[in-house]
Amino acid sequence: MSAYIEGRHQQDCSGAFAGTTEKMLSPQVPDGMQVQQFSNRLPGGAPIEPKRYISAIAREQFFIERIVFRSGGKKAAYLHFMPRQFIPWVQLDLIKQELGGLLGDQDALLGIDDAAFKESQQKLFQETFRVNKGRGLSLPRFAETVAGVITMPVYLEAETAGERSLQALEYGARLALAFNLKVLISEAVIPPLTAADFDFLYSDGIPWQLAAFFPSRTLSRAEAQEFLTLLDALRRVDMALRKDIRDSLLLELVLEGLSRPLGLFTAIDRALERKARAAKPGAPDSIWVLGSVAREIETVLAILERRLPMATVSNYLKEMAALAWQGGLRGKSLERNSLLFPLNTIYDYLRRDVAAFDRDAQQAVLAEYIFDYLERIREHVGQRQAENATAFVALFYRLLDDAFQGKINRIMDAEKDIKAAFLYYVRSQIKQAAERKQNQGQEVAVQ
Repeated sequence: MSAYIEGRHQQDCSGAFAGTTEKMLSPQVPDGMQVQQFSNRLPGGAPIEPKRYISAIAREQFFIERIVFRSGGKKAAYLHFMPRQFIPWVQLDLIKQELGGLLGDQDALLGIDDAAFKESQQKLFQETFRVNKGRGLSLPRFAETVAGVITMPVYLEAETAGERSLQALEYGARLALAFNLKVLISEAVIPPLTAADFDFLYSDGIPWQLAAFFPSRTLSRAEAQEFLTLLDALRRVDMALRKDIRDSLLLELVLEGLSRPLGLFTAIDRALERKARAAKPGAPDSIWVLGSVAREIETVLAILERRLPMATVSNYLKEMAALAWQGGLRGKSLERNSLLFPLNTIYDYLRRDVAAFDRDAQQAVLAEYIFDYLERIREHVGQRQAENATAFVALFYRLLDDAFQGKINRIMDAEKDIKAAFLYYVRSQIKQAAERKQNQGQEVAVQ
C-alpha cells in the first residue's frame, strides 16, 4: 500500500500493481480504453496530455489483446478452456479448426443468434463483426496461440455486473459442452491457476443477483446444462413477450425469476402489459401470447421449483385459479381486473382493519362480498356460486397459514407476485378450456 501511495500519478492504469511502471501511448492500449478509466490516478487540473502508466503484467495483457485477438472496443471477459488431461497438439488444433468452422472465418466475432432460438434452429452462433462490431466471441488469429489452455475473449454489451456475468457464463457453458473442455471464466487474460481444480465450469466472480442459481463459483456439467436449458426457454419467452425486436427482456426474466419464488410471474405480467399497450389493433391477446410459449414457461418453472421454495404457493394458486375459472368467479370480461376480481376482493378487505373479526368471520364476510358482486353482474347465480366463493376464500386462508405462517403482513408483501401467478394460472385454464372445445368440435366434424 505504501509503495502504491508514494508513486502517486504513476500507478498502473488498469490494476493495483505497486511495482515499476512505464508510460504508454494511446495506440498501444486496447481499443475503447478511455481517460476515465485511469483519470483518478492523474494530478488534478494538470494541463498536460494524460499519460497511461502500465506495469509489466498489464503490458503483457494489452499485447495479447491487441495482437492475438480482434478488439471489440468493449471490456472483455476471458474464457479459458482447459483439457481434462494431456491431449496432443493435433487434437488441440482440430478443436481450433472446429471453432473456426463455426464461421469459416477465423478473424471475426461470434455472438449468440437470437433468431436461432426463435426458429428453434440448431445454429446458436452468428458472425457479429459486420453486424455488431462491439459484441461477440473473438476467435484467435494465429494457430500458434493454441496451447494447453485455450484463451478467448468475449466482448459483452452489458450495463451491469449481473448482465456481464450472465452473458459470459452462457458463452462459456455452451462451448465447454460442445468441445468437452473445462472452462474458467475471468476478467484476466491470464487465468488464476489457483482455481484450476474444478469439475466443469468455474467463474471468477458471481454477482449477488445470480446467487440463487449459482450458490458457488463452480458448476458441474449437469448444472451447466440445466442453466442453458433455462436460458433457452427464457429466450423463447422473451421473443414472444417483447414489444419490439429491440426490447430484450431476457435479463429481466432471469433476474426476476431467480430473485424470489414467484418473481417470474411478475416479470411475465409486466411484459404482457407493456406489449398490450404497444400492440396494434387485431394483435394477439395475452392468452394467445402465453399459450405460444406455455411449454417453455413450464420448463422454467420446473427448474426454478427445484431451487426456490415456490411449490407450496404454486399448488394453492393453481387450485384457486381452476376454481375461479370453472366456478365462474370473475367479472364480465376476460380483461386483467375481471380475472383478478376474487383475489382483488380479498386483498382490498385485508388492507382494512380486520382485527375486530375472528378468522371464521373474515372468511364469511369475504365469501359474501364475492357472491354479492356476482349477483349484481349476472342474471342467474345460486347455491353453486355461493359454495365456490366460500371454497375460494378458504383456499386463500389455507395458503396464508401453510406458506406464510398465518401472518397477514407477509402475504400482503407478496401481493404483486401472488396476483401475477394467479393471473397466469387462470389464463392457462382459459387456454385449456379453449383447446378442449376445439378438440371436441373436431371430433364432431369427423363423426
